[in-house]
Amino acid sequence: MFGRVVGSRRVLDGAPSGPIRSTARASTSGRRCGFRAGALAALAAEERAYADSLAAALASIDAAAAALEARIAESYARVDALEGSVTSYEERTDGRFEKQSALLRAWIAGFFALLAVVLTLRHVYAHATKLNRPEAQRKVLAILWMVPIYALCSWFAIVWPGAAGEFLLVSSIYEAYTVHMFFALLVAILGGGGGEERALEELPAAPRAPFAVFGAARVSRQRFLRDCKLGTLQFVVVKPALSVLDYAFSYTALGGGELVDWRKPELWITILLNVSVSVALTALLKFFHATHASPRLEAHRPWPKFLSIKGVVFMTWFQGVLITLALRFKLGPLADAGLAKAFQNFLVCVEMFVAALAHSAIFGADEWQADYVPVRVAASSLGDQLAINDIVKDFKSVMPRASGGSAGGPTRPTAPRRARRAARPPPTTRSATASTPSGPHHGRRRAV
Repeated sequence: MFGRVVGSRRVLDGAPSGPIRSTARASTSGRRCGFRAGALAALAAEERAYADSLAAALASIDAAAAALEARIAESYARVDALEGSVTSYEERTDGRFEKQSALLRAWIAGFFALLAVVLTLRHVYAHATKLNRPEAQRKVLAILWMVPIYALCSWFAIVWPGAAGEFLLVSSIYEAYTVHMFFALLVAILGGGGGEERALEELPAAPRAPFAVFGAARVSRQRFLRDCKLGTLQFVVVKPALSVLDYAFSYTALGGGELVDWRKPELWITILLNVSVSVALTALLKFFHATHASPRLEAHRPWPKFLSIKGVVFMTWFQGVLITLALRFKLGPLADAGLAKAFQNFLVCVEMFVAALAHSAIFGADEWQADYVPVRVAASSLGDQLAINDIVKDFKSVMPRASGGSAGGPTRPTAPRRARRAARPPPTTRSATASTPSGPHHGRRRAV
């Protein structure tokens, strides 16, 4: 009885026992497993859906990025094409501008070169038709040809820059020839038509040696003339030889490079050339110093002639050095080698026009004629050259005087002036004296 009661109470209390409990547990765990499996399946489905959506989003992002990259590439292509067109336009424009600039330089340089050639030919014709002293005028003609040779060679170098070296080589060689021709002109003037024997008479009895290293050695006239002549003749030989050598080195591996590079031949050629030109210039100066007091030489104004020749030579040389330095240090538009050379040749063409004008005034053809009398104007001071005294006199003539007289009115002569008037001879006496021919200079044409 008690067992039943207890069993019934367990039944009533809901606590299964035995096989019933096992069955209940099994069913509960099955339900839990099924719920978990469903939840996992749902979660897996959601994960797959999220992965699909994420893959779709990534695919759309990749497509958008690809489209954007395509647009960027297209934009870059357009920019590159635009830059290419702008660059091509700039190159065409720069090319046209350079061509126009080169053409303008060639025209302007050619104009000045043509004027220089015309003036020189006119001057040469004047000498050729009045060849009264051929021993001297032949040297003058050789000097005058320096201007057209310089001008034409420089202009040809502008028009044909590829052959500029050949043209400038010609002018460089003729430069040395001109220096010796000037020395020969001085000797011909001193000779007066009698040759070197008569020119020796105008030299001092024992002149100083032109190239004496120690002291002031005295030599004979013949030795002095020979040494000076050798000093200029060596330049006639050395300058062309060095110029040809420099031109030949420019086509080899030894050419080019820095000017101060001792491994390059340009430095040694420059040193030898400067030594040679220094010797020639010393010979000219020594000869001029020994003979400048000669009346024969003084009558033909040798100093302006010397300056006109050396001015052309040294002006072109020094401006070439300055342009080379500007090219070396990349200064302004002269940083380009072709433009620097063209600018140098352009300046030479312009300067040759000025040199032609100077030669027309300095190497005149009239001074070699028999009846030529040099005109001399006494203007020893700067005031005389500027005519300051004349304008002071003009001011005094129109300004009131301190004595109270009116401007331009008559004034009483001072005592010294009255004394000078009293000391003068009467007009009849002066006219008679002036008309009477007397003195050793009667009949001669006096220099003013």
